[in-house]
Formats: sequence, C-alpha cells, structure tokens
Amino acid sequence: MKFWDWSWQELALYDLGEMIRYIYSETNSKVIIVGHSQGTIMSLAAFTQPDISEMVEAAALLYPISYLEHITTRFVLRLVKMGNDLETVPRQAIVRCYLPVH
Repeated sequence: MKFWDWSWQELALYDLGEMIRYIYSETNSKVIIVGHSQGTIMSLAAFTQPDISEMVEAAALLYPISYLEHITTRFVLRLVKMGNDLETVPRQAIVRCYLPVH
C-alpha cells in the first residue's frame, strides 16, 4: 500500500475514529465535530460506529458532499429548493444542532 492509497471510508473508520477516541480519552468530554465537504462524509461514516457516536455531542456538517445537478428524486429536489430558499432567511433562523443517533 502506498501512502496516498486510501479511501474516505478508511479515513472515517481509522483516522477520524482514532482522533475522536483520543480526544475523548484525554479530555473525558464529548467531542463537537465540524466537517466541511469531505469532512462531512467522513463524519457521517464515522457516526455509524456506536462507540464513536457515543463520544460525539454535536456536529456541524458544512457544504454538500456531492454536486446535486444530476439528482432527479422529487424528495431530494425539494430539499435542494429548500436549501436555495434558505438564502433569504436570516442566518439566526437556520442554525440547528443535530445530534448523532445512538
């Protein structure tokens, strides 16, 4: 295996998972995650591990994990439209805290 021969799944399960475990063991406090783009998908994948989701208090996952132009599913298209409409809503009204499911 070469240094750069890895997948985002491996980053989520090994790298991010170990970072969360380390921080939790050193601080004995739940972790707040901020992910952007690839960090969003890595976080969502890491949260599938029960021990990781127990160590996370909240997550702020920013930016999409893919482009949405090719989506044809009605439900997803409605979500995209809602996202576009959020630009007209004051920022204070759209900030929410989403907790991992345990």
